[in-house]
Amino acid sequence: MKKGDSAPRLVGRGFFLVLAVLGLSVPGCSEPNRQEQLERVLSLDPAFADALDLHRLLVARAQAFERELDLKRLMVEQTVNQLRQDVAATELEIRRKQAKLREELFPLRAQLEGDLSQTRQELRQRELERTHISKMLTRLQKSLTSGAAQSVEQIAKVAESDQARQAMRRLEMEIQGFRDHERLVILKLALIEL
Repeated sequence: MKKGDSAPRLVGRGFFLVLAVLGLSVPGCSEPNRQEQLERVLSLDPAFADALDLHRLLVARAQAFERELDLKRLMVEQTVNQLRQDVAATELEIRRKQAKLREELFPLRAQLEGDLSQTRQELRQRELERTHISKMLTRLQKSLTSGAAQSVEQIAKVAESDQARQAMRRLEMEIQGFRDHERLVILKLALIEL
């Protein structure tokens, strides 16, 4: 800058290029189309053509990368969809095989369930017998305590009472055996569950 100049002197193509770009993008002004902008910039700075060529090349490469990404995404999505279909088909096949295995166990399960039902029925019957004998023993005990003399009838009641106690002990053992068997069958059923 020379002494005496009142305003700084701006020289160079860069300044004009910046001005041109700023002038093109000032808000509120009508913007010419892109081709007109290119022509105007190139008329002001012909060397900028190399930068535009590089820009075009980089944009083309970036678009190629985007297409590559889109293609890869599509391939991955297709693979994922195929894998989902494979999993669904495999799951269906496994469920079918499991159902077939359950069918193979059905006769054994039916046999065990029948055994369990019969055991429970026998158990109920023995418990009813025990209740009946218990009531009979209670009646016999009352009749024996009410009479003081030992009559033939009382001796018969004592014998009947002894037989009832023996029957009660036998029933208790049978009931315990049926309960043990019931638990065993329930355990067997649980062990063959699929």
